[in-house]
Amino acid sequence: MTNKAPINHYADFEPISEIYKKAVTNKQPCHTLRSTHMKNDLSEKYTTIETVLVPCSQNGVDIDYTVAYADFRPSQPRLESQLYLIAP
Repeated sequence: MTNKAPINHYADFEPISEIYKKAVTNKQPCHTLRSTHMKNDLSEKYTTIETVLVPCSQNGVDIDYTVAYADFRPSQPRLESQLYLIAP
């Protein structure tokens, strides 16, 4: 298959990268729920992507790394993105 890339891939990723940056800067976990739309000559599909990102620190002050969980599952109509920080 050719051209199997999400439609508006880069435009869709900007808000997600911003919430990840805020999670690390604010030292707060975040949750995202969104869908992607992939289409080419042979097929068209939607995928729901849900992630949880948790900033971690070895010394309790500086963020050294993050732990993340991602779930990809087939879905039907495109859903409204939900991007938010989780209260500490």
